[in-house]
Amino acid sequence: AQALIGLGKARYTDMFHPQKAHWYLHALNLLGEMGDPYLKAQALIGLGNTARTNRDNQKAIDYYDQVMQLHNTGSLFEKAKQGKDTALRFLHQYISSSQRSPAFPLSRASRQHPVPAPPHTPSRSQSIFKK
Repeated sequence: AQALIGLGKARYTDMFHPQKAHWYLHALNLLGEMGDPYLKAQALIGLGNTARTNRDNQKAIDYYDQVMQLHNTGSLFEKAKQGKDTALRFLHQYISSSQRSPAFPLSRASRQHPVPAPPHTPSRSQSIFKK
């Protein structure tokens, strides 16, 4: 799982993983419910960062929230909190600007390569992993 997360961070792609987010999803599937929470947190932060880069701030916030619900993640809790704060700020800016201007363009990257959703996308108060 750690190697898969590393490939996502390196932005490596192949025919089975055409987006770096697929590496993080692969790692989460490999870890399952009983996997190392620190590795799960790394993968979820990677997914959150990818979603935020593609301007899918709500999905990024959901991924960061899942990290913050995990136990034994050490410094990654703070990293997820910072990512969530940034995504919230961008989401607020988007809402403010879309109220002034109805045509707020998405980035080219988000139109071409949307971040895939996990097989089951939990609500904000749920985690895809049981505690």
